Amino acid sequence: MVCRRGCGAAHFGLKSGMDTDDLKAFLLVLEHGSFQAAAEAGNQPRSSLRRRVESLEAQLGPLLIRQNTGIVATPTGRLVAAQGQLLVQEAAALTAAVRRMDTEINVRAPVGMPPHLMVLAMG
Repeated sequence: MVCRRGCGAAHFGLKSGMDTDDLKAFLLVLEHGSFQAAAEAGNQPRSSLRRRVESLEAQLGPLLIRQNTGIVATPTGRLVAAQGQLLVQEAAALTAAVRRMDTEINVRAPVGMPPHLMVLAMG
């Protein structure tokens, strides 16, 4: 599916871009089996976690089911958990790589260096 806004990108039917913080909240709740335990473990308000999970469910459908033993994933939730964990790890790796690159560029390029010389300095 191509974006109706004219950007030419495929958005795979999502209403908007998936927020990795929403995904992290979902994974935290699933890992701890309840919103309360996840809130305590993540040191954040339960209401904030609930809003983030609800936001993700608004995009992807029901992800969690309450049972006597706690909260468990729906079939869709299991898929989102498996793929989402990989996505969160990749996002963290990307962030770390960009920070390393920024550090290297900042070290190599003296302040005030003309752009055409900066390209040469960066190799």
